Amino acid sequence: MGAFSDSTGGGGDMELLYSTTLTSPAASITTDTLPTGYKSLVIDTSLRTDGSYPSNVIYGYFNGDTTASNYGYQFLIAYGITVAAGRADVPFMTGATGAGAVTNFFGSDRIIIRDHESTVNYKTWHTTETTIVGTNSTNRNCVMVSGAWHNTAAITSVTIQDPLVNDFVAGSFVAVYGLK
Repeated sequence: MGAFSDSTGGGGDMELLYSTTLTSPAASITTDTLPTGYKSLVIDTSLRTDGSYPSNVIYGYFNGDTTASNYGYQFLIAYGITVAAGRADVPFMTGATGAGAVTNFFGSDRIIIRDHESTVNYKTWHTTETTIVGTNSTNRNCVMVSGAWHNTAAITSVTIQDPLVNDFVAGSFVAVYGLK
């Protein structure tokens, strides 16, 4: 039995709430108002931008709150045998591959936000990320991010945006699932 299935094997505990695959470039991706009645959100992204870098952080904003200092994160990154860590007070939620990377490679990330409907606690997320960090397909990195939005409001929408103001290219994908 999988982590997202019920006792009958029917898999009814994880429901698609929002999904988009871009057919043309876009500066950001914003969900519709998300339905309620879920314990957690799972967000899958496959993102590439037209930015000249190989890979970059991507910000995630909740409920239209674009004040960067209302968010904070820590990360751990592994590239080859190199490991690094850091933190900042910005909404680093996911990553994207840019135009400086191998053609046709998109970043592949999963973000988990637990208890997103609570009005008691700050909202936290955990991201696992894979992107390309060079011009060769073997230049992959693995990143783990933990972040927090310093707000007790229930999360009703999510906006994904490149802080360097580059566009997401056609084929970029975001899906939001609710966990019962």
